[in-house]
Amino acid sequence: MRMKKILWLFCLTMMALVGRNQTLLEEAVNIQVKDVDGNTYALFDILDAGKHVVIDFYMTGCTYCQLYAPHIQASYEHFGENGGDVFFMTIDKGSTNSDVRAFDLEYGITMPSISGLEGGGNKSHSIFEIQSTPTVILIAPDYTILEQVVWPPSTENIDSVLIEAGVMPMGSLSLAPPPQSRVWPNPSSGSLSLFLVDEEPEVSVHLFDAMGRKRFSTTVETHRVVSLNGLSGLSRGIYWLQAENHQAIFCTKKIVLQ
Repeated sequence: MRMKKILWLFCLTMMALVGRNQTLLEEAVNIQVKDVDGNTYALFDILDAGKHVVIDFYMTGCTYCQLYAPHIQASYEHFGENGGDVFFMTIDKGSTNSDVRAFDLEYGITMPSISGLEGGGNKSHSIFEIQSTPTVILIAPDYTILEQVVWPPSTENIDSVLIEAGVMPMGSLSLAPPPQSRVWPNPSSGSLSLFLVDEEPEVSVHLFDAMGRKRFSTTVETHRVVSLNGLSGLSRGIYWLQAENHQAIFCTKKIVLQ
C-alpha cells in the first residue's frame, strides 16, 4: 500500500510538471532558424512539402532535456533521419552554437540543432509560447499542432504519436506495430473513444483535473473500442486519463477538453 501511495504521488508530480511543459498554440506559426552548421530552415517550407515536424524545445542545462535527448535522437533515426515523412529539429534557448555543439556531442545528437543565441532559438521559444523545457511537439502538414507536448518524450511515446498521425518508421521498423492503448479525439468537446490494451478483460478508468482531483470514473472492457460520454459537464482545460487494473496503473494520457 505504501509503495502504491509513493507511485501515485510521483504520478501527480509528473502531471504537474507536464501541465507546464507545453506550447499554448494550437496552430503553428512560421519560424526561420539556422542550425549550428549554418543551414537555414523555414518551418512552413518543410510543412508545405508534406512533412510532419517534430520540434524539441529544450535548454542545454535542463536535466530532463539531457535525460530525454537520446530518446528523441532514437526516434529521429527510426523515422529516416529527416529523409522520410517527418522532419526533426531541436531548438535551444539561452545557449551559443558552441554550447549546443557540446551538448550534441555529449548526448549523441545528429539532427538539426538550433541555438538560442545564434540560431534564432530564443525567438522561436517566444513565438511558440513555450512554458518550460523539454517541450516536444508534433505539427501536421496543415499547420495543426497535433501534440502540444509529448510527455514523457521517450522514444516509445514519440514513435507512438507519429504512427498515430499516419507516419510510419522506415526500414525494418515499418512493420505493423503491436496494438497500443489509444484515446481520441484529443482535443475533445465532451466525448472520448478508448482502445485499451491490457491482460485483464475489464479495467478502471479515471479522469483527473490538473490539480489531481478525480472528476470521472468508470469501468470499461479492454481490446475493443468503447465510448466515454458525459464529459461535457466538465470545464475546459487539461485533464489526465488514467487506466488501472487490479495491480497497477498501466496507461496515462493527457486529455484536452474544449
